[in-house]
Amino acid sequence: MDLFPDILVWVGYLQKAPFVFIFLAVSLFFILSYILNHTSKTIKAVSLNLAVIFFFLGFWEAYLAGLIQVQSIKDRDLVKDEDIWYSGTLRVRDPLLDYALKKNAAVREKVSIGNQSAYDVTYTTNRYGWRVSPHDIMRIDFKPGYRDVFFFGCSIAFGTGLADDETLPFIFEKGSSGKYKSFNFANQGYGPQQMLVLLNSGRIDSVASDNKPAIAIYEAVDWQIERAACKYPYVFWASGNPHYVLNRFGELELDFRSPGNPSIRKIIYQSRICRTILNSLICRSRSQKDISLFMEIVKEAKKAFEDKYQGEFYVLFWDRLSDPATSKKLLSAFKDARINVFKISDILPAHSYTEFKKLYLLKHDMHPNALVNKLIAKYLLERIK
Repeated sequence: MDLFPDILVWVGYLQKAPFVFIFLAVSLFFILSYILNHTSKTIKAVSLNLAVIFFFLGFWEAYLAGLIQVQSIKDRDLVKDEDIWYSGTLRVRDPLLDYALKKNAAVREKVSIGNQSAYDVTYTTNRYGWRVSPHDIMRIDFKPGYRDVFFFGCSIAFGTGLADDETLPFIFEKGSSGKYKSFNFANQGYGPQQMLVLLNSGRIDSVASDNKPAIAIYEAVDWQIERAACKYPYVFWASGNPHYVLNRFGELELDFRSPGNPSIRKIIYQSRICRTILNSLICRSRSQKDISLFMEIVKEAKKAFEDKYQGEFYVLFWDRLSDPATSKKLLSAFKDARINVFKISDILPAHSYTEFKKLYLLKHDMHPNALVNKLIAKYLLERIK
């Protein structure tokens, strides 16, 4: 049995899993200390024990990172030829949104797992720094009275792992035959807080036409709750801004935080052991207060949109990818807030999660595939008037 992947993949993991080599280097140091020390039995004993401890930490880190292929393919991490999100190739700092996309960029992302390709796509942005829609790259004859449609959300709406023409905003505009003009205001790692800041800041007005009433579609999933609350793992790839809090009256307040040292957070997050421990201890710390904050942000975004653009605000809720108990709470809260919701479970029929994953998600990845966006676009075009 071949315990190690191809050398190029191994080099990729060298960049992605530095703690493997840090732990092994420390282990080697203590091994040399054990061998070279001839005076103190205590030092030799301590050195030997520390060498064993750090060796097993390195082995555990390597296992979690996928360097040792005793894991099945589905359990191993995705490896990117280049981390375009953190290297500055595609993502740049933004004082309002924390981070945004480079303007007029075309950046390729190649992602593999083991020696298998997960996806190889190019992300193209327009002159405003948002992922392109059909009208950005071709002539579209819009019908008189056409309506602008704003898409908000995270990597799902952005279209991670998909070509430009496979994203939901792109397919929706193209399939409308000139009835709708779509704008993709989503980005990888975003939550509802970026949507609200965009609506309140006026930045959308510099991108979209003054064409009212408009339509807003927010693709929501439960992991955005942690992003709104600025909890793990969001704080490891973002500064925590924009950050909203509920004051003692239950009202939203924008509270910009000190970003601290993102380099330290990034280094810690590169350790698979740290991630495993944090996932076990912190990731399940979602509280009702966090859910309430998430809902208040969404409700405030709905109000801001309706006041300014006089149109309909919809939530496209990924209940199939969300915790069932949290989904139940969110759906009840959406209903109480009179927010129009389209549930993914109503759009994409599947008898089980295994079947859903096989039919509608990218292979080796949790993001939707192109077929999903075609089905969703068709569903929305039939129901949004």
